[in-house]
Amino acid sequence: MQKEFNDIIKDIITNEEFMKLQGEVHHSTTRFNHSLRVAYEVYNKLKDNNQNYVDATRAALLHDFFFDDDLSSSQSDRLNNHPLIALENAKKYFDINELQENIILSHMYPLSYCLPRFKESWIVSLMDKKVTILEFKRYGFKKSYNNNFKRKRA
Repeated sequence: MQKEFNDIIKDIITNEEFMKLQGEVHHSTTRFNHSLRVAYEVYNKLKDNNQNYVDATRAALLHDFFFDDDLSSSQSDRLNNHPLIALENAKKYFDINELQENIILSHMYPLSYCLPRFKESWIVSLMDKKVTILEFKRYGFKKSYNNNFKRKRA
């Protein structure tokens, strides 16, 4: 199963621009690692349920394909605009279909405006929240918030 997962995401995780996410702090880990965890959770969940796990896994990996410099420091801007920027970046480097587009745009639902229209979109949104909670539990919310706040002010 691990080989199939790696085959699905190989072109994304070896993309020079996407690899830059390894330098972006996200929940006290990196945005690269966070996205990889979400993609793996989605892969496992959807593969077992006979869903479109290939497109969903790829979109899950791309759901936070943005850089801190792309956004202002306002929390509202980060919540509302980062899915749009992630989609723009994903389209710049990869072929994105309608399902993947909805997954990327709706992964923050209900905090963002875009409603998940597919079962896979709902699963990615839920797995993103699951992974985020586990990351905050592991690394601590206060530490994560302080790291992000200090970096944005510097």
